[in-house]
Amino acid sequence: MLFTSGKLTGAGGPVQVDLDVRGVKLLHLVVEDANANTAFDHTSWALARVTVR
Repeated sequence: MLFTSGKLTGAGGPVQVDLDVRGVKLLHLVVEDANANTAFDHTSWALARVTVR
C-alpha cells in the first residue's frame, strides 16, 4: 500500500495526494466503509490523474 488517507468527509474538502508510482504495474483506488453501514459511503475522484514527468 502506497497511501491511505484515513476517514474523509465532505466537510473536509478535497485532499491532494502526490505519490511516486514509478514501477507500479497496477493501481487501485479504493473506498471502504466509513461508518459501519453501507449508507452513503462514496467518493468523487474529481479529476484524478497520473502524470509522467
